[in-house]
Amino acid sequence: MTLIAFLLALLLAEAVLRFYFPPLLGFQIERDSRLGLVPKPHAIGKVISPWLYSYRFSHDSSGLRSTEGKEKNRLLMLGDSMVYGVGVNDEETFSSMLGADNAGAPGRGPDYYLGFIENRLPLLRPNKVWIFFTAYNDWLDSYRASHHEDILFFDSSRLLVLSEKTFRFAWGRIRQYQASNASLPNPGDELYQAGKSYLCKINEALSMKEIDHKFFFLPGPEEMKIFRRGEKPGTWTAFERAAQECDFKPEGLASVFMDGELSEYFNLRDFHITARGNALIAKALEAQK
Repeated sequence: MTLIAFLLALLLAEAVLRFYFPPLLGFQIERDSRLGLVPKPHAIGKVISPWLYSYRFSHDSSGLRSTEGKEKNRLLMLGDSMVYGVGVNDEETFSSMLGADNAGAPGRGPDYYLGFIENRLPLLRPNKVWIFFTAYNDWLDSYRASHHEDILFFDSSRLLVLSEKTFRFAWGRIRQYQASNASLPNPGDELYQAGKSYLCKINEALSMKEIDHKFFFLPGPEEMKIFRRGEKPGTWTAFERAAQECDFKPEGLASVFMDGELSEYFNLRDFHITARGNALIAKALEAQK
């Protein structure tokens, strides 16, 4: 009876995932032999997730999310689904508003950023590269990648999941990081070491290529609740510490979201940034170009 209940639970979970997260592999995303899952070149379509969002997307020949009016002195933005712009149309992404190349990839993390720099950057030859480190996601993804686990991603045939160890350890530690700056990780913390390692490698790779680059921290709604109390979340203080050890300047974007309802800036069901949030980020970044 227990086995039957377990199998029914799995079927129910798959049905829910299929309903809320349309199968994107082969439609919006493809698997690259060197980089793993990446936006599919020349893909054009519309993603509809009931009660979450509906958005149009298009990719160029390099798999970058299409941007109108790209500037001659090209700026490339690299990050996860927050940079890609899950939930908003092409023209509503902050990269599009700034005329930048959008190399964001849904569901990816620092291992992808490093791989992209090593494998794709020589072909694109941007003048500037901005790395966006997303709050809790990129700490988790760094730990996952350091343990050679696949990412959580749904396609038409299977669900790839994190191991129980990763989920229990890494997610539990991230919740501690978010709580307050009292949760700043110690130097021996596995999660911190994984994230710092990737940040150092990314900084070193871009420095070796002599490309002007910056690192930005993108907060989520949980981080913003803490910033609004006048405190610092551990995810940010860990980023600051890694910046000091890796020798780069940490840029924050929390000030963008200090006023108003968080629901104006984030979809509170899945934490992606709204069109309004993207517009405010673009305005804040304009001065840094």
